[in-house]
Amino acid sequence: PSGVAIVCEALTDNRNRTLAEVRKIFDTRGGSLGEQGSAAYIFKDPQNPLFEVKIEGENEAKKVLDLVNVLDDHPDVQNVLANFDIPEEFL
Repeated sequence: PSGVAIVCEALTDNRNRTLAEVRKIFDTRGGSLGEQGSAAYIFKDPQNPLFEVKIEGENEAKKVLDLVNVLDDHPDVQNVLANFDIPEEFL
């Protein structure tokens, strides 16, 4: 959502199951899944993404944070990287 790039690193015993579950998380929260590696260039240095997307509006901030939190809570997802900047008043 909002043009934010998200990379999920997962460790799984069933790639198809995990992919379907992660795809559903994205679909139900306003995101979409790109091809494998399509956003990797943004996170060559995970601590300093190539660029950040500034989130404007409380509703958009909630959407992005909800998506990242749900992904982070998935048992197979080990790490979630995202390139967004949310103003303090929306946190």
